[in-house]
Amino acid sequence: MPFKPYVIAEPRIVEGYLGKENDYAVLACDGVWDVLTPEDVMEEVRRLEDPQKGADRLAKKALDQGSTDNITVIVIDLREHTGSMRRKAMKITAITDYGAIKAVKGER
Repeated sequence: MPFKPYVIAEPRIVEGYLGKENDYAVLACDGVWDVLTPEDVMEEVRRLEDPQKGADRLAKKALDQGSTDNITVIVIDLREHTGSMRRKAMKITAITDYGAIKAVKGER
């Protein structure tokens, strides 16, 4: 079985102001993202409308799709904070990708 070239621990950080569409936040290991698209993940979470049920369903769905990597999922319900916002979409003010920065500097 071939191994992935490497896994980086450096985060990509997106800063900005949330919008109404930011109703849930999903934090998940690459075992989820290897087999599910962000669109599939959000569709499932929104359909279930319960963070715990959404996290459980996404973990099961990743396994059912054949993921062989670590699978951890946390779903955070942001609707109480974003539901009344006038801004529809998130306004991104900065993106920092620490893995890319290290690669450019030759620190890998």
